Amino acid sequence: VVTAPPDFQIANEMLKSRAMVQPVSEVPGTGVGDIPPDPKYDSRPSMIWGDAELDCQVDQATKRTVRIVVLSDMRELTAGRDYQLTIFVYNPMTTVEVSRQNEWTLQTFNSKASSPVLPLFRDYITLPGFRIEDTSRTWMLK
Repeated sequence: VVTAPPDFQIANEMLKSRAMVQPVSEVPGTGVGDIPPDPKYDSRPSMIWGDAELDCQVDQATKRTVRIVVLSDMRELTAGRDYQLTIFVYNPMTTVEVSRQNEWTLQTFNSKASSPVLPLFRDYITLPGFRIEDTSRTWMLK
Protein backbone atom coordinates (compact mmCIF):
# COMPACT_ATOMS: atom_id res chain seq x y z
CA VAL A 1 0.00 0.00 0.00
CA VAL A 2 1.39 3.40 -1.01
CA THR A 3 -0.11 6.61 0.34
CA ALA A 4 0.80 9.89 -1.34
CA PRO A 5 0.95 13.20 0.54
CA PRO A 6 -2.13 15.47 0.61
CA ASP A 7 -2.92 17.19 -2.71
CA PHE A 8 -1.26 14.39 -4.73
CA GLN A 9 -3.52 11.92 -6.51
CA ILE A 10 -2.75 8.45 -7.79
CA ALA A 11 -3.27 8.37 -11.57
CA ASN A 12 -6.21 6.10 -12.26
CA GLU A 13 -9.01 5.18 -14.60
CA MET A 14 -12.14 4.10 -12.72
CA LEU A 15 -9.96 3.52 -9.59
CA LYS A 16 -7.62 1.15 -11.49
CA SER A 17 -3.99 2.28 -11.59
CA ARG A 18 -0.67 0.97 -12.87
CA ALA A 19 2.67 0.26 -11.24
CA MET A 20 5.98 -1.39 -12.03
CA VAL A 21 8.20 -3.33 -9.63
CA GLN A 22 11.70 -4.47 -10.41
CA PRO A 23 14.53 -5.89 -8.33
CA VAL A 24 17.45 -3.49 -8.14
CA SER A 25 19.85 -6.27 -7.20
CA GLU A 26 20.00 -9.55 -9.13
CA VAL A 27 20.25 -11.75 -6.04
CA PRO A 28 19.44 -11.25 -2.34
CA GLY A 29 22.38 -10.21 -0.23
CA THR A 30 23.48 -8.03 2.59
CA GLY A 31 22.27 -4.45 2.35
CA VAL A 32 24.19 -1.25 2.85
CA GLY A 33 22.12 0.06 5.74
CA ASP A 34 19.83 3.01 5.22
CA ILE A 35 21.42 4.14 1.95
CA PRO A 36 19.07 3.29 -0.92
CA PRO A 37 20.59 1.99 -4.14
CA ASP A 38 20.57 4.13 -7.25
CA PRO A 39 17.42 3.85 -9.40
CA LYS A 40 17.64 1.26 -12.13
CA TYR A 41 16.19 1.90 -15.57
CA ASP A 42 17.87 -0.82 -17.61
CA SER A 43 16.46 -4.07 -16.22
CA ARG A 44 15.77 -6.94 -18.55
CA PRO A 45 12.05 -6.90 -19.46
CA SER A 46 11.60 -10.28 -17.77
CA MET A 47 12.69 -8.70 -14.46
CA ILE A 48 10.01 -5.96 -14.50
CA TRP A 49 6.65 -6.80 -12.95
CA GLY A 50 3.85 -5.01 -14.76
CA ASP A 51 0.13 -5.01 -15.51
CA ALA A 52 -0.20 -8.79 -15.88
CA GLU A 53 1.39 -9.42 -12.47
CA LEU A 54 0.12 -6.51 -10.37
CA ASP A 55 -3.39 -5.38 -9.47
CA CYS A 56 -3.44 -1.71 -8.47
CA GLN A 57 -6.62 -0.38 -6.86
CA VAL A 58 -6.97 3.27 -5.80
CA ASP A 59 -8.86 4.26 -2.65
CA GLN A 60 -12.13 5.87 -3.73
CA ALA A 61 -12.37 8.28 -0.79
CA THR A 62 -9.00 10.02 -1.06
CA LYS A 63 -7.59 8.86 -4.41
CA ARG A 64 -4.12 9.17 -2.87
CA THR A 65 -3.71 5.57 -1.68
CA VAL A 66 -3.06 2.62 -3.97
CA ARG A 67 -3.12 -1.03 -2.90
CA ILE A 68 -0.83 -3.10 -5.11
CA VAL A 69 -1.39 -6.86 -5.02
CA VAL A 70 1.06 -9.28 -6.61
CA LEU A 71 -1.06 -11.64 -8.73
CA SER A 72 1.63 -13.95 -10.06
CA ASP A 73 2.72 -17.01 -8.09
CA MET A 74 6.12 -16.58 -9.80
CA ARG A 75 6.77 -13.19 -8.14
CA GLU A 76 7.40 -12.29 -4.51
CA LEU A 77 9.26 -9.71 -2.48
CA THR A 78 12.33 -11.47 -1.11
CA ALA A 79 14.05 -10.41 2.12
CA GLY A 80 17.52 -8.94 1.61
CA ARG A 81 16.80 -7.73 -1.93
CA ASP A 82 16.21 -4.11 -2.93
CA TYR A 83 13.27 -3.29 -5.19
CA GLN A 84 12.30 -0.24 -7.19
CA LEU A 85 8.59 0.61 -7.20
CA THR A 86 7.24 3.02 -9.80
CA ILE A 87 3.73 4.43 -9.45
CA PHE A 88 2.05 7.13 -11.47
CA VAL A 89 0.65 10.22 -9.73
CA TYR A 90 -0.76 13.64 -10.48
CA ASN A 91 1.29 16.35 -8.78
CA PRO A 92 -0.56 19.14 -6.97
CA MET A 93 -1.22 22.37 -8.84
CA THR A 94 0.38 24.42 -6.06
CA THR A 95 3.91 24.73 -4.72
CA VAL A 96 4.69 22.06 -2.13
CA GLU A 97 7.59 22.34 0.29
CA VAL A 98 9.48 19.44 1.87
CA SER A 99 7.83 18.93 5.26
CA ARG A 100 6.17 16.34 7.51
CA GLN A 101 2.93 16.91 5.57
CA ASN A 102 4.76 16.03 2.35
CA GLU A 103 5.70 12.44 3.21
CA TRP A 104 4.87 9.22 1.40
CA THR A 105 4.12 5.97 3.24
CA LEU A 106 4.79 2.47 2.05
CA GLN A 107 3.38 -0.59 3.81
CA THR A 108 3.81 -4.25 2.90
CA PHE A 109 1.67 -7.19 3.95
CA ASN A 110 1.92 -10.93 3.56
CA SER A 111 -0.88 -12.64 1.64
CA LYS A 112 -3.60 -14.40 3.63
CA ALA A 113 -2.86 -17.58 1.68
CA SER A 114 0.80 -17.55 2.78
CA SER A 115 0.10 -16.82 6.43
CA PRO A 116 -3.41 -17.80 7.59
CA VAL A 117 -2.70 -17.38 11.34
CA LEU A 118 0.32 -15.10 11.61
CA PRO A 119 0.02 -11.31 11.47
CA LEU A 120 -0.10 -10.14 7.87
CA PHE A 121 1.67 -6.79 8.45
CA ARG A 122 5.34 -6.79 7.37
CA ASP A 123 6.86 -3.35 6.79
CA TYR A 124 6.01 0.33 7.25
CA ILE A 125 8.17 3.24 6.16
CA THR A 126 7.73 6.96 5.60
CA LEU A 127 9.67 8.55 2.77
CA PRO A 128 10.41 12.26 2.52
CA GLY A 129 8.59 14.10 -0.21
CA PHE A 130 10.11 16.53 -2.63
CA ARG A 131 9.54 20.16 -3.50
CA ILE A 132 6.96 20.85 -6.19
CA GLU A 133 7.52 24.11 -8.05
CA ASP A 134 4.75 26.30 -9.35
CA THR A 135 3.62 25.33 -12.83
CA SER A 136 5.32 27.16 -15.66
CA ARG A 137 2.91 29.55 -17.28
CA THR A 138 4.93 30.56 -20.35
CA TRP A 139 7.03 28.61 -22.83
CA MET A 140 9.25 30.23 -25.40
CA LEU A 141 11.14 28.53 -28.18
CA LYS A 142 13.79 30.40 -30.17
